Amino acid sequence: MMSLLAHLVLLQCACVFAIPLFRFSFRPVADMAQTVSLAELNRRTASPFLYAVNGRSVQQISEVGLNTFDIDLSLGFRETTCPRGGANHLGICLDMWSPSMVTGSCSSRVRVSRGYALLLSLHCVIDSSSSESSSEEEGVLVRVRAPIAAQVPGIVLCRGAGRCSRLLW
Repeated sequence: MMSLLAHLVLLQCACVFAIPLFRFSFRPVADMAQTVSLAELNRRTASPFLYAVNGRSVQQISEVGLNTFDIDLSLGFRETTCPRGGANHLGICLDMWSPSMVTGSCSSRVRVSRGYALLLSLHCVIDSSSSESSSEEEGVLVRVRAPIAAQVPGIVLCRGAGRCSRLLW
């Protein structure tokens, strides 16, 4: 009985101390979540120009299944000079922008698993400095929410930009 108890304590200590040795990078997962969020923002807006991400932080990573993760992102975006419907080369247009172009921020949750991504929620607002509207509701650019069936709680692997950034090496 004592050896079984000692074995369980040793196993518990090994699990606790093995977590920092976890060497999986979530950067590709976060990149895919960002791509899906930006594509949806550009798909749902009426601007004649495309938007591009100019800042990102991962707020939370949750494991909801085998190799399936929910990624919560905060994104900053700005309007580019890339026309909608043209040859969408965002890399070329990113260098050409002016301070008078629309900027804003988004929060999104994306489920990512083995090469596919499903947008669960997206909420984007225009910065008050780049919009004449004064109320929060008028500044909302995009609001998307997946059905309740897709909202599955998971095991939180990290919470907060500081802690999640350690998993994005």
